Amino acid sequence: MADEAEATAVQETAYTPQQGLSDKERFREVLYLLEEGEPGHARVELSLYLQSQPNSEVGRDLLRQIDLPADEYFPPQYREIELTSGWSLSSVSQHYLGSVFKFHALAKYNGIAEPRKLTAGQTIRVPLTAEARVAFAADDATETQPQMPATEPAEPALEAESPPAAEPADEAQAVSEVEVSAEPQAMPAAEPATPPPQPQPAVEAAAVSAPAAAQVPLSSERVEALHREALNAYRAQDLDRAISLWDEVLAADPDHENARLYRSQAVELRRKLSNLL
Repeated sequence: MADEAEATAVQETAYTPQQGLSDKERFREVLYLLEEGEPGHARVELSLYLQSQPNSEVGRDLLRQIDLPADEYFPPQYREIELTSGWSLSSVSQHYLGSVFKFHALAKYNGIAEPRKLTAGQTIRVPLTAEARVAFAADDATETQPQMPATEPAEPALEAESPPAAEPADEAQAVSEVEVSAEPQAMPAAEPATPPPQPQPAVEAAAVSAPAAAQVPLSSERVEALHREALNAYRAQDLDRAISLWDEVLAADPDHENARLYRSQAVELRRKLSNLL
């Protein structure tokens, strides 16, 4: 653990924080750096963020995740799950630990240097916190497989975007695919399949009912292009645009299951972010 602290300190010393960032942008940068496996750099940006937002509970908790050894932040008892495509450390963290923002501590707990680099079939140890015990009990009771979006090709430049930010209004938009997109080969995050994860949040009525514009037929190529554009917006933390684009996709193709599932996640994420403070 001492080596890890020393490495973080060296990173901090060698890092120059970005200038002229808004609180939202700096918080987003913190998440991005943590996903990239650079906690020392992230700590520098996070310290500046907390100077501006000293009451940020999420910010203070991220600082604890960076500073504390994982075996002090989490209990030693754990249960293993196997990641499947469509899941990421942030969604594992959300489902079992009650917050997408515990992804960094979860990565440390599993010895994962770069949280965004996951592979399907990878085994993840989930610490048995009180929240995790409840989630596992519910999973075991239902014995259903996770209903996650099928694998989508990830956009290289956006693959590094982070999980949702959670704070004042500014942070409500600092979200990413949030699901800490993770896959060296551009497969959207990987996540648990063995345990039966979370039920899909209800899709807003707008997602199910096609707008008037749906009457204009679109080619399958155009529909897929819109879907990819929506994924890019989602990973770039522009939830409103992503939802709007998926509305167009569903208007043209109501049976597009991936668009429906991703849109559902985006809607639920936006709702949670708006309720954080």
